[in-house]
Amino acid sequence: MSPPTLNYAANTYLSLTFPPSSPYIHNPSALTGIPNSGSDTPQPTAEGTRSFQMVQLQHVSQVGALEDSHIYQVDGVDKSEWERVREQVLGALKGDKGVTAVQELQPKTRSKRDEF
Repeated sequence: MSPPTLNYAANTYLSLTFPPSSPYIHNPSALTGIPNSGSDTPQPTAEGTRSFQMVQLQHVSQVGALEDSHIYQVDGVDKSEWERVREQVLGALKGDKGVTAVQELQPKTRSKRDEF
């Protein structure tokens, strides 16, 4: 199976790792949004934009053969807004008992080695 094609220019991607007891480990698509503070209604911020409770996650793929690691695409937040809500979103995910690790994925360029 080939790795998914990720468009870092248009989207933000997160790698999440789940403990063996996580409800998401066998159903990663069940994690569709950021756990909120009990409100199903999005709260507007002082700037009039969406709060981090509006952030939706879309399951992209499993990371290789690792059953406990998955890639999610952040939906509903453009790149400029992501800078503003990044810490809140990452903190909310890290606070979820079904998640052990959260990492924002960054594009990496491969360097070509000299041929001998």
